[in-house]
Parts: sequence; C-alpha cells; structure tokens
Amino acid sequence: MLGVPYATIQCPRCGTLIPIPLIPNTTRHFGCPVCGSLLECAVDHNGRIRVSSTTLEERAAKEAVERAVRNIEEFKKIGGAIFCPHCGFDVSSEKIQHERNESVVRAYTVCARCGRQIEWASVQI
Repeated sequence: MLGVPYATIQCPRCGTLIPIPLIPNTTRHFGCPVCGSLLECAVDHNGRIRVSSTTLEERAAKEAVERAVRNIEEFKKIGGAIFCPHCGFDVSSEKIQHERNESVVRAYTVCARCGRQIEWASVQI
C-alpha cells in the first residue's frame, strides 16, 4: 500500500518480526509465516497495536464447542431434554468437553451414569 506507514509487530509465539500497515481502527487476521499461529492484530484510532495469537487446534476447539452449544440448544428446543441413548439418563446439563483425534477436534458430553460420550460437533483442523 503506497503512502501507508508500516509498523513491525512480533509474533507472540515465536518472536518473528512481521511488518503490518498502520491503518487506524482496523483489525487484521493472518498467519505467522514461521510458526503458523493465527494472529489477530488490532490498530486503535491512536495507532496503538494489540496482537493476540491462537493455534489452529485452539481455534478448532473453540469452534467445536460453540457448534456443540448451538446443537444442544436446538435439540432442547425440539425435545426439551437430552437423554443418554445407552442408559436413558438425563444429560441435559452435562459439561461440554473436547478432544483432538488426529486432524479432528470433537466436542461431546459424557453421561454421568454410564460414561458414554455423546458427540455434538466435530471440526477439522
């Protein structure tokens, strides 16, 4: 971009220096060219820069849990309560957990009675 000042930010994960255009009131999302972490760079109206980062796995886990919450809410609207398909125990208020299996993050609840995992969402990394 011609005529736009640039600032140099540092990747919070690996320390790589990255030039960015200094445009007030903007937020940019991009990946670090060295470590691949996902960066969010916000420039406020005074030109101050705030940088945060996440990994692909963290972002996928967050998305999987958000999808699971939406799916559970929709299921509750239709049926009112959620029961374990194995033992019939009410799992409507169980905590959503997540885990990574190879290149997929799964979000699920666990039945307190029988321990069965009920999957609500999965997101590929």
